[in-house]
Amino acid sequence: MFENVTYNGGSNEFTFDVITEGGKNGKSREIIHKKLTITQCAEAIEPTPAPTPAPQEVPKIMVKDFTFGGNSVEAGKEFTLELTLFTTSGNTNLEDVMVGLTFPTDSKNVSLASGSMNTYVGAMAPNETRTISYKMVTDATMEPGSVNITVQLTSKNGEAATSPISIPVTQPERFEITNVEAPETMMMGEEGYLSVTFVNKGKSAINNLTAEIQGENLANPGQSQFLGNVAAGTENSVDFSVMASAEGVINGKVILSYENSKGEVATLEKEFSCTVEAAPVIDDPGMMDPGMMDPTMGDDVNSGMPIWGWALIVVGVGAVVAVVVVVIRKKKAAKKLAELEDEDEDI
Repeated sequence: MFENVTYNGGSNEFTFDVITEGGKNGKSREIIHKKLTITQCAEAIEPTPAPTPAPQEVPKIMVKDFTFGGNSVEAGKEFTLELTLFTTSGNTNLEDVMVGLTFPTDSKNVSLASGSMNTYVGAMAPNETRTISYKMVTDATMEPGSVNITVQLTSKNGEAATSPISIPVTQPERFEITNVEAPETMMMGEEGYLSVTFVNKGKSAINNLTAEIQGENLANPGQSQFLGNVAAGTENSVDFSVMASAEGVINGKVILSYENSKGEVATLEKEFSCTVEAAPVIDDPGMMDPGMMDPTMGDDVNSGMPIWGWALIVVGVGAVVAVVVVVIRKKKAAKKLAELEDEDEDI
């Protein structure tokens, strides 16, 4: 019998050794190993270790995309800038996300039309997308080009990030045909002239300008002229010859084709019309009734040129000589006057 045995937990098996001396086998000493199961004792349960917390992975934030209503914005007009924010993968949220806009310090070409340059977004989970917008306006006088904006992204527990964006800006197109001068009436077989005046009132150049005319009842359709580039604030004109193929009316139009500041091909058209009348029939004054002719007229013809004819020739030659003499005298007088003026200036 065992006394003063205390159970301290662990296994419910009690192991002990029994030592005997002077046994039947003649051995002086014998050790016997014994094991008892104590049912009153619960089997020990190993405690489950607490799980090791996973390292915190904070997502990053970036500008995934941005739009401003088209391929470019027009100077002087409001537009909406939309930013699409995106967070990468992670196992925790970004807290207190803030978005701010920064303009170049030397640029006055863009500003906010309303609202604040800083926007509070709040919490964003991993792999989340969020869209925010700003009302903006560009300066009406700025040259065609682009405005550069820096987007700043910050949060309470994540890394700060910046994203530059660029917005193309164009000037409004103000290229116009100001006048078309065409003859109101033409005779059949007559050649008339068409004049087209155009002006570039915008702040951007007009490139690769081509002018042509088309129409009905034109004897020479398809005329085309390459005029090149037209600088801002420049006026110019182009002329065409016009002939009719038949009596009636010429109905035509002038077409100007060009490239604007966006690189897009555009056209301007202006219509014109002209009435074409039949050519007048002119009677030959030399065709006279033979009975009304002077019999003596034949003598002058047969005998050569009449005296009055030679007299007219002499008078004509004399007049030409007189005109030449007058012109030469005027030139000499003008040259002499110029020399005198030069002498006066030297004095």
